[in-house]
Amino acid sequence: MAYNKKEVLQANTEAIRVVLRLEKERREATEAEKSILRNYQGFGGLKCVLNRTDNPDDIRYWSKSEQNLFEPTQQLKQMIYREAVDANTAKRYWESIKASVLTSFYTDTRIVSAISDALASTNLQVKRCLDPSMGMGAFAETFARQAGVVDAMEKDLLTARISQALHPYSKGNIFVRNEPFEAIGELEGKDKYDLITSNIPFGDFMVYDREYSRGKDTLKRESTRAIHNYFFVKGLDCIKEGGLLAFITSQGVLDSPRNEAIRRYLMQNSRLISALRLPSGMFSDNAGTDVGSDLIILQKQTGKEISKGIEQQFVETVSVPKEEGSSVVFKHNSLFVGDWKDISHRTIATERIMGTDPYGRPAWEYRFTGGIEELAESLRTRLSLEMGQRIDRKLYETGIPMTETERETEAEKQLRKFGITISREEETEKTKTENKGINDAYNLMPDSIRKQLPKLYSTEKELIGDKVAYARYFFPMGAYTAYLLEYDPKSRIGFGAVTMGYGWELGNMSLDEMEGVKVRGLGIERDLYFSPKKLHEIAELEEIVRGQYTKEEVVAEEIKEEVVTKAEDTVKEIVNGISEIETSNEELETETGINVGQVIEPDDFTITKAQAKENTVSNGETTPLQPPSSESAPQQSVSEQPSINVEPAPEGVPALTLHHQYEQEPQEIRTDIEAPREMNGQTVFFDDDHHPVVDNNIEDIGQPEQLSLFAPEEYSLWTREVTRVNNEIKDNSGTSQARRLITQTAPQKPSESKMQKAATIPQRRTRGSRKAASSSSREPSLFDFMNEAEERKPQPIAEVRKEFDASPRPFLSSPDSHLRDGSIVVQKGQVGFLSDLKRHPTFNPMDLPYAQLSRLKAYIEIRECYHRLYDYEAENHTEDKEDRSRLNHLYDDYVSRWGYFNQKTNTDIIKMDATGVEMLFLERSENGRYIKADIFDHPTAFSTTELAIAADPMEALGASLNKYGTVELDYMSSLLPDMEESDIISSLEGRIYFNPEENAYEVADKFISGNVIEKAERIESWLL
Repeated sequence: MAYNKKEVLQANTEAIRVVLRLEKERREATEAEKSILRNYQGFGGLKCVLNRTDNPDDIRYWSKSEQNLFEPTQQLKQMIYREAVDANTAKRYWESIKASVLTSFYTDTRIVSAISDALASTNLQVKRCLDPSMGMGAFAETFARQAGVVDAMEKDLLTARISQALHPYSKGNIFVRNEPFEAIGELEGKDKYDLITSNIPFGDFMVYDREYSRGKDTLKRESTRAIHNYFFVKGLDCIKEGGLLAFITSQGVLDSPRNEAIRRYLMQNSRLISALRLPSGMFSDNAGTDVGSDLIILQKQTGKEISKGIEQQFVETVSVPKEEGSSVVFKHNSLFVGDWKDISHRTIATERIMGTDPYGRPAWEYRFTGGIEELAESLRTRLSLEMGQRIDRKLYETGIPMTETERETEAEKQLRKFGITISREEETEKTKTENKGINDAYNLMPDSIRKQLPKLYSTEKELIGDKVAYARYFFPMGAYTAYLLEYDPKSRIGFGAVTMGYGWELGNMSLDEMEGVKVRGLGIERDLYFSPKKLHEIAELEEIVRGQYTKEEVVAEEIKEEVVTKAEDTVKEIVNGISEIETSNEELETETGINVGQVIEPDDFTITKAQAKENTVSNGETTPLQPPSSESAPQQSVSEQPSINVEPAPEGVPALTLHHQYEQEPQEIRTDIEAPREMNGQTVFFDDDHHPVVDNNIEDIGQPEQLSLFAPEEYSLWTREVTRVNNEIKDNSGTSQARRLITQTAPQKPSESKMQKAATIPQRRTRGSRKAASSSSREPSLFDFMNEAEERKPQPIAEVRKEFDASPRPFLSSPDSHLRDGSIVVQKGQVGFLSDLKRHPTFNPMDLPYAQLSRLKAYIEIRECYHRLYDYEAENHTEDKEDRSRLNHLYDDYVSRWGYFNQKTNTDIIKMDATGVEMLFLERSENGRYIKADIFDHPTAFSTTELAIAADPMEALGASLNKYGTVELDYMSSLLPDMEESDIISSLEGRIYFNPEENAYEVADKFISGNVIEKAERIESWLL
């Protein structure tokens, strides 16, 4: 079916409407909505969206052939600005649509299925697949049927949103990221991809890849100048050794002489599986373009030699002379040189004629007479044959290439699948090859190993454990063993690790000498079952590696550093606590005359478990407890207590080690310990016998010590009062009578001033004692009466709080670029943090106090507003006053409620967010006070200084292009007040041209771009 621009524009509009609705309602798409989304075809063939549509009069600037698209284009823009979540989102969507015009060309799923079926015929297992330019997901969806995981990347915002709606994170094995290929980062990882496949963008668009652009590799740096070249070079970096790269790309990759260095690099680092030229109009139904394209499939094999034949032809280009029908000489790839019958098997076409390329230059056109179904079937058959013949299965599965014998045997198997058998002459050659393979078993340096070995001294800068051993040698009658790391084929000298049975050494080894060793007919042999390994992976080489290799996991180091830091802080805290205790003890002894070192021991008031049980009657009521006489147990000073067998600490060092701090021995869980309570504004703990103390776990350098809450002279009187009250309660059987009696006869508490003095004595406690004391479960205690100053009221039944659900769940929104693992976000009113953002974005709810939740929500609003503002101004170089005003309002409201970001109470909360430190820079300190950063006042992502007066017309032209992107003569005239408009035009002759179709001036580069021959014919007809 022919490409109908108006129908495609309407289908795109409906799909965008659905996306905006889903984003606003924060939900997944229904099946009906997904069917609408699948009709989206992008804007690759709809350049009309680049034209102005703000006013009805703008239609006069449109070409006549596209004026019927003016109204639907205007409605599309208005719909986006009306239904988007906010104005900033609308701007981003519209800019995304305009930016996709040059690269948004999608592939028919039947073509992709043909490629997938051909790969499936090889029975190779694909665990990880990457689509670096997803588009509408034809490749990702098709290959997801045979791959374990498919990661998909899409730079265009709108297309990515549609793909994410079709493939939500919580379902399926396709994971979509709204990022360009150059931002692959963590996804590349150490487990590289088995397959990378896509219809990649093409054109002379530069790519900014920091690693490539600033690296020392000249070719990688050069590849960033054209996006299609970059995808091939970057793709090889991202696949495993032996992995497959399958790209549909423009014919420029193969035909351009400028790309010869790129093609040579590809052939030096991969095997050519297939290079098929596709029909010129293959994208016409889906994208409205007749651009020619190729399907190139490579298998990664690093550092190989370019084989003669098709790989050498792949690298070279040749000239097509005028005699073949062109008006001028042009070049194309040597794979397609010759008569049609000689090269037709390298195309999916039925004929080749002389025509023009998209720029109007002479070029071959490849045509296919038949429908898309016939084309796909032809592609499937051709690819299945070539993949079966050329894919190195062993290389794919192990990273080690096949020997010639293995390769021919595998090729024979694949040929037989298609009913092709080899002749007797070929059988003879096969036998010879097999014999050669048998002989290779006794060859110390076969070609398969020699080609892999790095040159002598080429790896000397690597850590010893990172070096790779490519071969292992041994002597059957002795302890001689050697691992070969480097090799010089000319001198036949290798470098490696050698042992004679009493230690390993690194040194050179001569292959000639090794072959000359013969003892009783036996010589040095090569281990046929050894595969290349890094030295740190070989156990017997541990003594020479000694941990000198690149560790892949650094988490342990980070944890160690964190533990040491925490330990240092703890030790400082303990030292400070000791000095405070000594000072407080001296002050207390001076004021009260009480010897702090002499305390009342728990043995003075002992209530055994047996007594406690006897005091509990069958109906659950508690009988009065009878404390023993205070004279029954002698008091014991700290110095008289039994010593604990602990090694004494040096003088001035706290008797607390990191071992005790973090690896305490498990303690017996006590169920008879009473929980602490608030008394007079202070937390009071109780010892084993329910006596009040300041802390429930006090240590004094290994010697347990407890301090009574009350002064000693008041404690005895107070306990007698408790006994009297208990006896009176026992005599009163009614609950109401007991309550009245308690109210009338409750013992008076000791004087508050003395109690506070005793209670504020600094106490030492071990790490975690406060936590242990805060347990909510406790047994009834006599001291419950202390807070009952008036008659008790019936206590309402406590409401059972629903348990907080902190289980992880999928993150429903599309993660913005500034979010990281650990970023705090809001989802359905809940606050939580993100994890596994690169693969399966997960939301983890956080159970926090309400005060912290409200503060975090306010902070998140500020963070999101800040990033929206900065990103928009960085991309569009236009000030966003609306978002700047909102940012100021949100920040001012936050400061009025909770103070500045950099205040201690706020930094602790803000740093809970993974990018919280960055947000602290929204304030800066001047003269002891915090003030707002510059972004609150003006754009910081671009310069706002505008040229007032231009020195000459060229400077005025540059200013116009920077500000508007077009030649605006009115603006240029304002910069040159002394020149007339006609004089400005005359001065820029040869640099700007009048385009009658656009009714405006254009710079030369734009005027002569595209199909210049067709454009010249239109202008000529306009002039006539």
